[in-house]
Amino acid sequence: MQAPNEDPTIPILLCIDVEPDPRLVDPNSQDDWVGFECAVELVDVLRPQLERATGRPARMSWFLRMDPQITHVYGSAGWAADRYRPQFDALIARGDEMGIHLHPWQWDRERAVWLQDFADQSWVTHCVESAFAAFEVAFGTTCRAFRFGDRWMNDESMALIERLGATSDSTIEPGRVGTETPDEYRGTFPDYSSVPRHPYRPSRQDFRSPGPRPLLDLFVIPVNSAPATWASTPPVGAAAVRVPNADYEGSLDATSVVEIAGWVWDRNHPQHSVDVEIVCDGELLATVGATRHREDLSDADKGDGKHAFRLATPIHLKDGSPHRICARVAGTNLELNASPRVLEGTAEPDTDTVTIYLDQHPLTFDLLVDRLLDEPTTSLLTLKVRSDFGIDVKRSSNVRINIEHLICHALAKRFEFMTVSEFVNVLAATSTAEDDRLWRFGRSA
Repeated sequence: MQAPNEDPTIPILLCIDVEPDPRLVDPNSQDDWVGFECAVELVDVLRPQLERATGRPARMSWFLRMDPQITHVYGSAGWAADRYRPQFDALIARGDEMGIHLHPWQWDRERAVWLQDFADQSWVTHCVESAFAAFEVAFGTTCRAFRFGDRWMNDESMALIERLGATSDSTIEPGRVGTETPDEYRGTFPDYSSVPRHPYRPSRQDFRSPGPRPLLDLFVIPVNSAPATWASTPPVGAAAVRVPNADYEGSLDATSVVEIAGWVWDRNHPQHSVDVEIVCDGELLATVGATRHREDLSDADKGDGKHAFRLATPIHLKDGSPHRICARVAGTNLELNASPRVLEGTAEPDTDTVTIYLDQHPLTFDLLVDRLLDEPTTSLLTLKVRSDFGIDVKRSSNVRINIEHLICHALAKRFEFMTVSEFVNVLAATSTAEDDRLWRFGRSA
């Protein structure tokens, strides 16, 4: 993967769940999956940019819904593989991987609702077996990469996908407890609070643990998650540098439970960035640099447009109470236009862990990814996204911005965008009978 004496590469696994656009599909419709169509078009644009930034081919993993819900609605579990054969053939030709993404939906005819049945193992087994069979018919090969929906899994199903030929499962989100699914379901969701954040071979007694023996032959590749505090820790700013003859202009544009954002520049020194002090209820909250690019600033001839700032709203402010937010040029008493503003919003659910999605808010994505890459035990990034992002302007924009963050990252030359199975092949080649934990791409364990 890298030449001798080079820094180890950092694999990045982009996992795209290929599904119908609505989560609760109309059983009487056979609508095309427009989100997937748009997602493929966007990937065609982004892939060359990733390859230029890393100097390596960029490959991804597409996890296709082929479960009984698809059969019920479309008449065949392999409908999407047939409908989008040219797109799948083109993706495979680029080196991308096809896998299975599964939800155990059942249609309740009496109430006319979809229900996910995790409690009936015979139904779950039928869903899994029928999906693997449909995959082999559609692609002429055994499915190697698997992902359950809504991060559900159990020991019986993990052993089943291994018997059916899978070499990896990318369902688990470490640290997550319970479920966030708003839809009807039967059964219980696993507690992932103690699951390793690195890949491992799961125990046959408990798939959430890498031991004790005997171990399954497949690898669990957890989706990246992180402590929620990482997404809302205010940065520590350096001391402000006073610039003679400064002429500042700027505005505090947004205060919400997501972000505190705005822009400021020095008209007399447009090449210099300006630091901003964020003050909450009279107390200094954080100092941030106005260094981000905004297209509207460029269009308005505000220098090169790189004069915006954003701060992820700290968790302790998401309490449902109003907070007075001020933004001022650091080291001065000069407040920006529209400052102060009141931060109001519904309190967010209390959670200790946040999953990293490729289409999440760019500020949160930046904070989580950068912090993960600073961790000495981080051996890879595994990022997921649902294909319907392609028809959502905001989420598509988030994907573009987040990919740009990876492209511009200081470690970009070490990134290697590979499929899940390519990663598993390297894992299998480097793991030993004496150590079935994770090997770490040259990083200290």
